[in-house]
Amino acid sequence: RYYLATAYEESKDLERAVEEFQRIPAASPFYLDAQIHLAYVFEKQNRVPEAIQVLQKAVQAKPENVEMYRFLASLYEKSNQYEEGIRVLKKGLEFAPRDEKILFTLGVFSDKAGDWQEGIRQMRRVLEINPDHAQALNYIGYTYAEKEIFLDEAEALIKRALELKPDDGYITDSLGWVYFRKGQLDKAVQELEKAHRLAPEDPVIAEHLGDVYWKNRQNEKAAQMYERSLQLDPKKTDVAEKLKRLRREKKKP
Repeated sequence: RYYLATAYEESKDLERAVEEFQRIPAASPFYLDAQIHLAYVFEKQNRVPEAIQVLQKAVQAKPENVEMYRFLASLYEKSNQYEEGIRVLKKGLEFAPRDEKILFTLGVFSDKAGDWQEGIRQMRRVLEINPDHAQALNYIGYTYAEKEIFLDEAEALIKRALELKPDDGYITDSLGWVYFRKGQLDKAVQELEKAHRLAPEDPVIAEHLGDVYWKNRQNEKAAQMYERSLQLDPKKTDVAEKLKRLRREKKKP
């Protein structure tokens, strides 16, 4: 029945896949994999609440399986239920206290729930386990740049991350943003232009480059970057407001 369900899933017959996965009892050795597949199918169908319900039951049946905590937390993220996600991740840590993925995700969720200091603390825990975790190094550095604090440490952390992942556009963006916060505009332009080349579809990087151009009085280039950011994400109302201000500024005699 499990293999039949996965065959239906592979052939995009998702309704039949759901029916077969749901028929597999909790006593079956295939139950856990079936529930993960079932939740994944529901997610693909944009049935996130049902996917959450499936995984909640699966976690109760097999609480030692760490993978399900990470998956369940990702579903809570889709519905912006960060506090629920945090609760699930902390439960997963009871079974795997040194799981880097859970700790990193817990840091991200804490930040998104409004407690950025707790986010930093969890990233520090990741680095205690794995000092070469590039994403954790970058997360701390970028957060400090956003808060305009500890900028020297932020620069050092991000440069360490770039040693590990030299062609990562997002980490390169972080370094450019630190330089911007430090007022080192030439360095900021250099790094952010490189970041935009590496990740041309990211609206935040385009916005950052626009901010640096504007600060550097390169208004035409700034407008182009803001327009590019809005093309990539029309919901960025803050960028639309910056573009309006820039255009009003250009009209002044």
